[in-house]
Amino acid sequence: MNFTLIQVTSSKDGMVKGVWVQHHVGGTLETATEAAIRTEAANGNKQDIAVVTHDSTMCLNGAIRCTGTKRLDEKRITVAPSPYGRWSDDWPNH
Repeated sequence: MNFTLIQVTSSKDGMVKGVWVQHHVGGTLETATEAAIRTEAANGNKQDIAVVTHDSTMCLNGAIRCTGTKRLDEKRITVAPSPYGRWSDDWPNH
């Protein structure tokens, strides 16, 4: 199956919006989740990286900004810190 990793900019009710990071082609949800964890670690655990289903229509006009899509690794708790709380739902004005 094909997945996409995105850097989360906002989330609500299991849906995320963010910026494309990389594709994860031909793996499982588990291997995509491991890739997300490694990507977070490589960036000093300062970014929340989500696994979503790869869909060529989720990025608008070829841009790297991805619209709302369901987060598939929802049981994983990111270690990315936030000044307002662990999840962007806790952030003001998101």
